[in-house]
Amino acid sequence: MSIQQPSVSKLIVSNLSTSRGGKMIFDKLSFSLSPGEILLVKGDNGSGKSTLLSNLANILSPTSGKICLKTRKTQNVRYIGHKLAIKTTLTVRQNLSFWCKLYNANNDFFEKSVKDFCLSDILDFRINKLSAGLIKRVSLARLSIGESLLWILDEPYTN
Repeated sequence: MSIQQPSVSKLIVSNLSTSRGGKMIFDKLSFSLSPGEILLVKGDNGSGKSTLLSNLANILSPTSGKICLKTRKTQNVRYIGHKLAIKTTLTVRQNLSFWCKLYNANNDFFEKSVKDFCLSDILDFRINKLSAGLIKRVSLARLSIGESLLWILDEPYTN
């Protein structure tokens, strides 16, 4: 299998502030992450966890501050939010094949994702016939297709 690891990178967040509807969600948040590190964002409902993750995924612009992904090689940021970006009328194989094409990834990535997430027995099942937990695994498998520097998962432990 010929899968290359992405170049070394670092995520640096400096003085990040975000407000929505005139209300400050968080103010002057700073942190950094190196390869292999995990940031766990905890808090009550409505405390701004999803807003922060949306800022990091460049879905929602912060009010102020800076988000910098320092790298020697441009890579994708992968995001899984509340909606899993999986087509329910397609099979597991069709969904993962779509993401392989979109991410310009070779078949080695497909095979590794299927193996790592134990999906080989359900490749030809339609998504709408799977349990919520299996659907979540398919969604997580798409993260590992191709190269990416940063995975952002909103509520990864649901289902």
